[in-house]
This record gives sequence, structure tokens and C-alpha cells, in this order.
Amino acid sequence: MTKRYLLVGAGLLFISAIFGSKSHVAASDVMGTMASSGSVSFTPLADPFRVTEVPNMYFGSIDVNYNKATTKAAISSGADMQTTQRISVHDVREGLTKGWHLQAQLSDFTSTTGSAIKGAVIRLSEPKTQVNGADTERISLSSKSEINHDLNTILVGETRQLGEHTAEFDYEDMRLVVPPSPTNATEGYREDELYEAVITWNLFAGPEPSASEK
Repeated sequence: MTKRYLLVGAGLLFISAIFGSKSHVAASDVMGTMASSGSVSFTPLADPFRVTEVPNMYFGSIDVNYNKATTKAAISSGADMQTTQRISVHDVREGLTKGWHLQAQLSDFTSTTGSAIKGAVIRLSEPKTQVNGADTERISLSSKSEINHDLNTILVGETRQLGEHTAEFDYEDMRLVVPPSPTNATEGYREDELYEAVITWNLFAGPEPSASEK
């Protein structure tokens, strides 16, 4: 990264010397002048473009349903997990012009005994979006804001502002959709077991690719 320099030039120091002492020393008494300078540099960042925060989501307990899908919003905490509600991208790249997009992919939910939930998805909606704490409409959910087995674009940042880009969700804006349980004994969901999944997040420079580019 190119360093930026702030210089305090001779003109500023010279003016300070003349006007700061005007009431005490006449200009004709000045026997000589000399200029000095000051400087400061900004420390280059090791990684000026990175995702710094992604949400953990706990959905509590749901009843096993063999006939239809079940939808459940996230809740604050449980099972030694605290739900967090923010996605944050740190972007201070020089020459920032094309923004970024963030993709996510969901693994199967599996229990400690190896039981798995196939086809579950997490649907996101209506986050509060900000850059450096100020509201913005230049960060938005993708048209398909669903986290599933595919690597989908979830969030798009079109802003050219440097700093912290965030999207914060209410609990009701993070919903798990669980398909009906299989009815055979080996694949059916197990009551009283904790199922866990992993969401993998990938940050990319530039706009979301079009369908023809994927």
C-alpha cells in the first residue's frame, strides 16, 4: 500500500514565528530565519480488505414434523451458543471503485450420533446497513439471500466509502427452514439431539457476477 505523508511546510512555521512574536520584536530586529519541517506517515495495513464478523445463529428447539417443512427464527442464546447478528466487512483499499460481494455456503446439520438434516436452508431478510455507523442503501442483500448447500451471494456492497461496512439483522430476519423428517428409522430426525452446521463465508472484490458469468 502506498504511504500517505502529511508535511508541515516552511511557510507555516515561518508565519508562526513572525506573527507569534509580533508584539515583542519588530520586523527590522529579526537577524535571520530558518525553516524546519515535520512529517507523519500512516502505517500500511496487512489486510485492507477482509470480512471481520459473521453471525452465529441458534434456533432453539423445534418439533419433528413428518408432513411439512418447519420454519424457525433465531433466538438470543442456548446450548452454549450466543446468536450474533452482524456481518462486517473492513474495506480500505486504495482506488476503491467496484465494491465487493460476500458469498456463503451451508453444510448439513448433523448430530453427535451422525444423524443429518438434508436440505435445510437459512433465509435472511431486511438488515440494517451502515458504513462507519451511518445508514446507507449501498449495501444490500442479494436477490437470493438464502444460505444453502450452494455457494450463493448473500450481501453486496456497492459503496465507494472506506471503512467498516456492516449489515445487522434482527432475530426474526434470520430463519431456518427444516424439511420434513424422513419416516424411516435410520434417516429420521432424532429427538433430544443437538444438530450443528457450519457456514463458510467467502469475500470477493468487485460486483456480484451475472448469471452468465457464474
